[in-house]
Amino acid sequence: MVGWIQTPDECWEKAFTGIDDKHRSILTNSLGNLLPLSMSINSSLQNSCFKDKKKELRNSMGEKIREGYNNGSHSEIEVSSSYKEWTPETIKLRGLKLLTFMEVRWSFEFENEVKKNELLFLHDLP
Repeated sequence: MVGWIQTPDECWEKAFTGIDDKHRSILTNSLGNLLPLSMSINSSLQNSCFKDKKKELRNSMGEKIREGYNNGSHSEIEVSSSYKEWTPETIKLRGLKLLTFMEVRWSFEFENEVKKNELLFLHDLP
């Protein structure tokens, strides 16, 4: 698949059912799907399902192997607490939320919601 760099797990396949390769690539690289993470955290989370990324991971002895989004940066905590599932619609909503944040933070306005969707390349999302 073009642009779908990671190998999607079953949960990802379910969430993205009906999304063609073009839109998967766009969603993968869309602002709403991006979350600043250290390389070590990003590597340890890899293709885990979103519900699993949200919480810490422990080994069979109960030792913490890695933190989850719920114990991470402000962005990780916001994503963990704000979204139950990670779907194309969630990615679109988060992208729009981030664009609105930018408008408020830097005191400018996008022309309208249509332009925001076009900027995210998600205006024709099935």
